[in-house]
Amino acid sequence: MNRTTLSAVLLAALTAMSTVAMVQHGYLAIFEAAFTSSSAMQLGLDLVCALSLVGLWMVEDAREKGLSVWPWLVAIPFLGSLAPLAYVVYAHFAAPHGASARTSSSPA
Repeated sequence: MNRTTLSAVLLAALTAMSTVAMVQHGYLAIFEAAFTSSSAMQLGLDLVCALSLVGLWMVEDAREKGLSVWPWLVAIPFLGSLAPLAYVVYAHFAAPHGASARTSSSPA
């Protein structure tokens, strides 16, 4: 399974789960949960660190492909991992063929 297909599958699954969570608890409750305990706060901070690194990778990837990454970066604080997953799918279809020689690159 290639990166775009995997990203699309994860995007669909995470969107469904996020929708259920928001319907059941509301948008702000998702963020409030990050401050209920020190362990929840640690998970929240870990997610912020990971998404920051992914954002840096997105900037580099978009630059190589000649794409605008700013809408996706702005979406990260509001949508979390949904934004980078959507970016990977978008970049696959929006980038001209042969725009990136590093199709197997990863943010890790």
